[in-house]
Amino acid sequence: MTKDDINAIVLNIVKTWPYSECSRMNTFFVIDDGSEFDTDNLNATFLDFKKGHFWQRDWVLSGADPNKLTKKYPICGIEQKVVGLDSVFPKSACYDYWVVMADVPDCSGCPDECNRTIDEVDRDLYESAIMFLKELKKYEEFVLVKDGESVNAWLTLAQVQYMLSKGDIDSYDVTCEDISMYVQDNKMDIRSTSIGSSDGARAISFMIKFCLCPQAGDFDYTFKSPVEKSQTKCITC
Repeated sequence: MTKDDINAIVLNIVKTWPYSECSRMNTFFVIDDGSEFDTDNLNATFLDFKKGHFWQRDWVLSGADPNKLTKKYPICGIEQKVVGLDSVFPKSACYDYWVVMADVPDCSGCPDECNRTIDEVDRDLYESAIMFLKELKKYEEFVLVKDGESVNAWLTLAQVQYMLSKGDIDSYDVTCEDISMYVQDNKMDIRSTSIGSSDGARAISFMIKFCLCPQAGDFDYTFKSPVEKSQTKCITC
């Protein structure tokens, strides 16, 4: 598992979030700084969208015009700044991922039932956090086969079976890798707070520690072109 895998899993959870009039997650983004919540587009660019670091449901459905990129609540963001190594010569590394979910108590143009008190928004965000964690637990790595070509992907069994029924893949296999092998299972606090944005958004946050095998590139002692040694490999864990 890599950081890109983790980003893709969270993005996929947001994309497949079940319909709800008020609390369905509509936006995913990779957080660089908390002040981004106070901007109309979370400081995201079209490149962020192409790289899987930003996604907004209605914006994508309306054609993903780069000039109209904007956020829509509720929002799910992830931030990863700290990597803990087991030693100076690491055999394992743990990545602290903060998951932040935000929503607004009073939204213009929303149905009446979506204009909620701060306490009601906090409650809905807490329920969204529990739903997120339950969905995260379902993810495992599959080998997907289409036209003789295979690719590894982190999905849920239900998603893979749906792809098979639609003809998007010809067959699949399991790798015996599931998300629980990489998540440090310990006590968790879900914190509720105001994020200080001008639209009065509320947020909850919680931290998930993913312990992955550190990636390392090969040094090229032949002093040849650096492009010849571009592939990374995983240190034996």
